Amino acid sequence: MSNLSRAMSILEALADDPAGVRVTDLAEQMNVNRAIPHRLLTELCELGYVVQDPDSERYRATLKVGSLGLRELERANVMDWAQEGLARLAAQSQELARVSIASNSTLRFVAQAQGASGSLIVNSPLRAELALHATASGKAFLSTLPWDEVKEILGRRGMPGLTVETHTDLRFLQEDLAKVRADGFAIVEEEAEQGISAVAVAIVPPQSPLARAVGSVSVAGPNVRLTLPRLRDLAPTVAETADRLARTWHVFEYLRAVSEPPSRL
Repeated sequence: MSNLSRAMSILEALADDPAGVRVTDLAEQMNVNRAIPHRLLTELCELGYVVQDPDSERYRATLKVGSLGLRELERANVMDWAQEGLARLAAQSQELARVSIASNSTLRFVAQAQGASGSLIVNSPLRAELALHATASGKAFLSTLPWDEVKEILGRRGMPGLTVETHTDLRFLQEDLAKVRADGFAIVEEEAEQGISAVAVAIVPPQSPLARAVGSVSVAGPNVRLTLPRLRDLAPTVAETADRLARTWHVFEYLRAVSEPPSRL
């Protein structure tokens, strides 16, 4: 192992223990003579990344370590958080992949990647408010909320018929959401737009209270390509992307805070 690798291992160990770590503990973890971590800690102290407590003689990481990550996040655009995963999903599905984010009871598309080619391509404007009762993204989101809250939201927003396939009955929607919860994904066929079908999975961060969704990931396309079997086949791939975004949700929240006003979502 190189000294660079050892130095990074030391920084990771210090970051995991805010109370500080002793040289002997690091030597045991690295399975090396204590002189090696001691020398590296001395250099890291000189660079300002580590400080030693004079009383306990334990070493702690300084804020300079955390500032590196914060500076990198501040340079990133908020949508970069989702774009890599969306690009992969679009390439795998060969259709339009999108991420929607919830703000209170409103859901809007905030990022997308196009995987389709040719003349038959689906597209949609970002920031447009979604019909929760008629879209796969909306149903995936609603499926994580208590039914009383769903009824209150839709009571205020209404359930307009967008196509001949749109379901406007609350009883049907309740059954539909129960199926979404059981399946782990939502599917709509021409409910929001004639000729367009979609599959979506809710984004539920591990730290989310009561497992409430903060948004959803979806794939949409013409129903001549996205048949029901195809939508079901795509569901696990969509779920993988939603899971990756859920595990990094804290990154999105930080990026949103430093790069754009919350009112824009």
